[in-house]
This record gives sequence, C-alpha cells and structure tokens, in this order.
Amino acid sequence: MEISVIIPVYNTNIQDLMSCLESIRTQTFANYEIIIVDDGSKIDIAECLDDFAVKDKKISVYHKCNEGVSEARNYGVKKANGNYVLFADADDLFAPNAFESAYQTITETNSDVAIGRILQTSRSDAKNIEAIVNPGTGKVLCLDDEKLHQEYVKHIFKKNCGDWGRNQDGWMFNFEGCWAHLIRKETALKIPFDKELSIAEDTLWALKLIENAKICIVDNYWYYYIQNEYSVMNKFSSSIEKAITKAIKKITPIISGVGEEEICNAYRDWLFIKLKQIVYKYYLAEELNLTMQEKIKSIRKLIQSSVWTEALNLSHLEGKYKLKLSIYKTGLIIPLYSLKRL
Repeated sequence: MEISVIIPVYNTNIQDLMSCLESIRTQTFANYEIIIVDDGSKIDIAECLDDFAVKDKKISVYHKCNEGVSEARNYGVKKANGNYVLFADADDLFAPNAFESAYQTITETNSDVAIGRILQTSRSDAKNIEAIVNPGTGKVLCLDDEKLHQEYVKHIFKKNCGDWGRNQDGWMFNFEGCWAHLIRKETALKIPFDKELSIAEDTLWALKLIENAKICIVDNYWYYYIQNEYSVMNKFSSSIEKAITKAIKKITPIISGVGEEEICNAYRDWLFIKLKQIVYKYYLAEELNLTMQEKIKSIRKLIQSSVWTEALNLSHLEGKYKLKLSIYKTGLIIPLYSLKRL
C-alpha cells in the first residue's frame, strides 16, 4: 500500500462526501486506501459510512468519540497502512492526476513532504474536474535552504510570495493548510496536529513541518478546496475568541524566534485577519446577546491581554499596523464593522 487518504467526518453532508470519494476513485493512480475517521457523528451518518465500507473494500471506517479534527487526523495516521498519507476534508475534491503527481514528486525527490496547488472554489464551479486543460507546469522546487524556509513561513501568513500565490487559473500553494500535502507516514507520526487547538491547528503544524521535514513543491493542480455555506468556518462561534487566542499563544514564540522583519509583518497581517474573524463570527453575530457597549468593552479587553500584546509586538508597531491597532484598542472596530456589514 502506497497512499492512505485520511478523511475526518463529523456530521458531513453525505452527498458531498460521495463526491469526494468519487474524485478519489477516478484517480490515475490506483494504489491507495481510504480511511474515514468518524469523529462522533450522528447515528444515521455513521451507518452511511459503514455502508460505504461494505461496498468499497478500499474504504475503512473508524468510529470514535468527538475530539475535534486534529485528533481525528492523528487517529487516521495511526491506522494508515500506506507509506504516505494524504489529508482531505469530506466536502473537497481531488483533481484526477493528483495522486500520480504527488507520488512521482515525493519519490523522485526523496522528500518527506510533497505539496501541490489547490483551488478555492464553490462546488458548482468544481463540477467539471476532468476538464482541466492545464494541470500545471510540473516544475519541482525543493525548499532546501534557509532563504526558502523563510519564504515558506512568510507564505503561510501572506499566501502571495513570488509565484507561489494564485496563478492565472486561480490555483495557489497553501502551506497553512494540510490539503494537497503528500507526507511520509513516519513524518506524519512525528509531527501530529495539536489536539488542544480547534482553529489554526494546521498553521502551527505547518510551522513545525518546515523545521523537521524535507519539503518540495510541484506546480501541478491537485486539490479543490470547496467553500460551503454550511461549513464550520461560516457559522457563529461562541468559542472562536478563546480558540484563536489559544493558537496565538503557541504560534507567537515560533515567529519571535525567527525574528525576520518580513515574516513578523506577515504574521501581524494574519493576526488582524484573525481579529476580523472574531469580530464577524462572534461580536457581530445575531446570536450574541450583548449591547454595543459590552461588545466594545470586551474587544478592548482582548487586545490588551498579554497574549495579543506580545503577538502584535505593540512597541514596534508603525504605519498601518499602528492605525489598525488603535481602532481595535478603542473598540471602534465594532461599530465600524457593523456599518460596513450593513
């Protein structure tokens, strides 16, 4: 067995999962298995998953209590029989030649990780996946020196370094996520996802990956990242503020250790994106029953906490960062984004 495809499932739309599985079955590379980790789904979903395993001998289903996507992925790696693992979300799709391109790249370069391009798209736009005219140039680059390592870290947060960002077809390298990453099983075991994190767990994982693994990237189109309206990233979250803050507390020391100015600036940009997510998914959500004054007081308290003060490195902020921070520190961001949303 060469490749184990690990798919965590938690009350996933079954039709979307079936589309994902079909994109795997139509691969030009056939030496794979599919490991579905049921992370505590409802009974009817769990029964459907078992039915998939009965009908397709390449599929194995493991049921466990709900512990989050990080632990589900880690569990899948331990159950994998393949020499390499691929992670997939249950509502995403693979391009037809993804496995073949990934296997060829990782074996020819003797790398621990091979990364291809992804396309962020809607399900309707990804229907004709067989109709890819240009699957990429196939050019391979091994990230084997310190300069490339720093560019990798910067790209995690900016996603526009050099020609690694979106090309003319919209495809990009996304180092922050684990999608379109073919990984040696022993490497995946050595660098698990942090089960304490429910947000930005793949960001922390990517930072550890570059320090502990030989990585190469290939300019081929591998993976459709489907943006669904019902996905967890598009819902109100009562825990998002605490979850992101917990992740920031673990990521900031790594960035501080790098100390490179462009990386620090890229990290600050990423932090303000996360703050914006907190505002929209929590403070501006209809489900949050707080007055405007209470929301302003709460966001000011967050920004002044030790975790965010250290992360934003307040004493060195200049220009746009200083302006952005002042809007958050005063709490004006709440009424500002309220007006913007209207």
